[in-house]
Amino acid sequence: GYMKNTSNIIAWTSIDEQCFPLNTEVLTPLGWKLISDMKLGDKVYGFKEGNLQEEEVIKTIRKSFKGNLITIGNKRHSISTTPNHEFIYKKSSDWLKSTADNLKLNNHMQIPVTSNFKSNSTLKLSDLDRLKIAIQADGTQLYWNNEGGDKLPRGKEGGNNYSITLYKERKVLRLRNILESLGVEFSETEIFNNSKKGTYFRFHLDYLSDYKNLDWVYKYELSKEFCEEFIQEVLLWDGHVSNTEKCYTTTNKSNIKIVEHMAILAGYRTSIYENKDSDRSENYNNCFKINLTNKDSEVVLGNSYNKTNDYFYDQDVVCITVPSGGIIVKQGDKAPFITGNCHAN
Repeated sequence: GYMKNTSNIIAWTSIDEQCFPLNTEVLTPLGWKLISDMKLGDKVYGFKEGNLQEEEVIKTIRKSFKGNLITIGNKRHSISTTPNHEFIYKKSSDWLKSTADNLKLNNHMQIPVTSNFKSNSTLKLSDLDRLKIAIQADGTQLYWNNEGGDKLPRGKEGGNNYSITLYKERKVLRLRNILESLGVEFSETEIFNNSKKGTYFRFHLDYLSDYKNLDWVYKYELSKEFCEEFIQEVLLWDGHVSNTEKCYTTTNKSNIKIVEHMAILAGYRTSIYENKDSDRSENYNNCFKINLTNKDSEVVLGNSYNKTNDYFYDQDVVCITVPSGGIIVKQGDKAPFITGNCHAN
């Protein structure tokens, strides 16, 4: 009879769990993953008192829910949760939590929007990494067809040949410096395209990849410094930087999510937009743009967000628990949101 009320306690905590709808994704070291797919021991980024670090999932939950969800946010950032889900906020110098239904959004409290990524890694962006970024932005892997009609990569001894055509002098200088720094032999040819002068580079690498995807970053143990340098480099090749804006543009949806991931670890606020260029013509691909703002700004005033509870939901809800008690999540095309997780006990 020592544990006669244990079953009642377990039943109560399961009912009291706070959760997300099924379309919710959580940021992990391997990118965005649906929370519903997370398992015990999986790695995610845990948030506590302004800091972000890798942690293991110590609990998962999935249960049915019928009722109104509460949505907190604005046009760019928003998240929908069950009414008892915990939100993280800062008041004066104290980090606190409140359930969604009790959260008071005013100018006396602050909502976290960026974080300080902490890692044991001292990784920095190498010149080879910079070359991979250049190939992704402007390069092409070269192929040839044999007598049987097979398409084979050009190159020798297991390597590949690549070409990059550039029309901006700053890119020409940067690529030349990268190749020289790596000791890669290359050729340059001056070309003209509709009276537009360009430079055609051709070189060989002993690696089997076309590098049109940026997913090679997931082979690394990331550091904040690496992520900062990565963002600076992608902006040089496929980005725009002004006094008021930093943005990266690509037609590759998986790459835009990887850049978003790296930007979050570098301390940026992010928002992604999709231009439906394919609606204009089948010759166009949709274009994705990510804006990067307010690096290391940490928080925004609570009164910049709104709270509504008119989102009726009748499906399962899901959540996870990490030791730190906070995670980074997103829903649909909304920007990432730092929030609490479900109860651990």
